[in-house]
Amino acid sequence: MPTKAKSVRRKPNKPQADFPLFPHTRGYWCKKIRGKQWNFGRWDDPEAALQKYLDEKDIILAGRDPRAVGAAATGEGLTVQEACNYFLTAKEVDTESGRLSQRTFKEYLDECKLICAALGKITHVESLAPPDFQLLRKSYPKSWGIKTVDGHITRSKTVFKYVYEDGMIERPVNFGNGFKRAPKKLHDRMRQQKKAERGTLEYSRDNIKLILENTTGWMKACTLLGIQAGFGNEDCARLTVNVIDFDKGWIDYGRGKTGQDRHFPMWPETAEAIKEAMSKRRVPKMEEHDDLCFLTSHGRPLKHEILNENGSYNRTDNVGVSFIKLLRKLEIHRPDLSFYSLRRTFATVAQDAGDAEAKNYVMGHSDSSMPGLYRQRMSAPRIEKVVGFVRTWLFEEDVKMRQDT
Repeated sequence: MPTKAKSVRRKPNKPQADFPLFPHTRGYWCKKIRGKQWNFGRWDDPEAALQKYLDEKDIILAGRDPRAVGAAATGEGLTVQEACNYFLTAKEVDTESGRLSQRTFKEYLDECKLICAALGKITHVESLAPPDFQLLRKSYPKSWGIKTVDGHITRSKTVFKYVYEDGMIERPVNFGNGFKRAPKKLHDRMRQQKKAERGTLEYSRDNIKLILENTTGWMKACTLLGIQAGFGNEDCARLTVNVIDFDKGWIDYGRGKTGQDRHFPMWPETAEAIKEAMSKRRVPKMEEHDDLCFLTSHGRPLKHEILNENGSYNRTDNVGVSFIKLLRKLEIHRPDLSFYSLRRTFATVAQDAGDAEAKNYVMGHSDSSMPGLYRQRMSAPRIEKVVGFVRTWLFEEDVKMRQDT
C-alpha cells in the first residue's frame, strides 16, 4: 500500500527586506536576543509579531523575561515589597523566640529597605534579572568596604532565596555573576594590606599586664576572661553566677554565638577578680538580670540591644567602649585593636600549647568535622594544659627567662 506523503509547510517570505524577524519551522516569527531565541507571533500575522517584538525588545535586552513583566502589569505575582514583608514577618517570629538577635533582625530590616529602594516596591520578583541586581550593587555607597558589601549581598540573596524555598515564587531568582561576594583572595589581600598598615590585632604580655594594673571591678575580670579563655564582649555580658563553680575553680559556659560547650578552669587571678566584681555589683534595675555576674554602675547589663517600635535600633556595649577608653588612656590604642583582640591573643598564644582541639573547645569554636561530631567531651588535663600554657606565657615567662640566664 503506498505511503501517504507528509505535507511540508512552506516558510513565508519576509513582508519587507528590513523585517527583523525570521520564520521558524514551527510556524512562528522569531528573533535571537542575548543568546536565546524568542517567538513573537504566528506566520499569518506578521504585523502583530513585529509590534510584539518592538514592545518587548528592550525588556529582553535589559535581561528580563517579558512574560514575567506581563504578569506584573496585570497585578499577578509576588512584588518585591511583598517578598520583603513576608521574609521580615518570619524573622520577627525568630527574634521573638530568641533564635535571632535583634541586631540581626535590624540588619535584615535595613537590607529590605535598600532592596525596595533600588528595585522598586511594586516590581515583581519573577521579573528580576541580573541587571536589576547590578543596579542594587551600584546603589551601595562607595565608602563601603569589601566585607560590608559582601554582608549586604548575602542578606539580599537570603531574602529572595527564602521566598523561593517557601514556594512564594515558582523559580529561583537569577542574581547573575555581578552580584557575588568578593573572592577569598581579595579578602586575603585586603587583610594583608591592613596588617601591614596597623600591625597584628594582638596584645603583647606587657600590654596586658599594663591593662590589668590600671583597671578594677568588672573590667579587670572581663580582661582576664578574655586572655585566659578567649571571652568576647557578649560572653562577658552574658556570664551568670550559676555557670561558675568557685569551689572547683571551673566555668561551664556555652558560647551563645555558636551554641558550643565551654568548660575550663579559672586562673586564681580570674576567680578573685570575678568575686571582687560581684561583691561590688550594683542592684539590678530589672529582676531578670539578677543572675548576671557583671552590671554597669546603673545596674544594667554590660551589653544590650533594643529594637524600638519605629524601627530604630539602640545598641550599648559597655565592654567595648570602656576598653577602648582605657587603651587610649594608656596610649596603646591602634586602629581595629579592641577588647575582642584579647580573644585573638589567646588563640595566637594557645596554639603553641600543641592541642588545637582543646584550644578550640575553650574558645567555643564550632567543630563540624566527623571527629568533632563524635566527641562527647574534652578531658580536663587537655583543657588545663592549654589554659595553663597561656598563664605561664603571661605571668611566669619573665621568671623563667631570669632563671635561664
